[in-house]
Amino acid sequence: MNWFREKLLPGMVLVSVMAIFVPGIVFLSAGLSSNLVIFLAEVLKPHRKLINKSIYLGTNTALLGIAGISGCAAIATIYDTVTDRHTEDVPENQNIEVFEKPNIPYRCTKCKYYSDNPLLPCAVHPIEMKEDCQDWDA
Repeated sequence: MNWFREKLLPGMVLVSVMAIFVPGIVFLSAGLSSNLVIFLAEVLKPHRKLINKSIYLGTNTALLGIAGISGCAAIATIYDTVTDRHTEDVPENQNIEVFEKPNIPYRCTKCKYYSDNPLLPCAVHPIEMKEDCQDWDA
């Protein structure tokens, strides 16, 4: 009796769940989904012309949008070519700000106030960073 209760019965429950219950749920879901699709097809049948017009209008509108975007890109490329405006011709350092890292002591890089930001490397001492800083904290 103990073998039946400890070994056989749990195995039978597992087989029942995996071989009968789970496939039953899958088939039930498939059947309900199919019935829903059939129901929606019947409900929407009188509106088929309107749905087809909506699909046609949506497709044409999307294609016109893609054509407009492509046309704008082509016009911009042609304009840049005609006016000799190339990105390679941009003078050096135009609209580009270069920040050099200040000379930072090694000890500061281990401090909790250090940010590795060239504009503000130290929150406590933004102007001058010293090796023997009194505010250093790990």
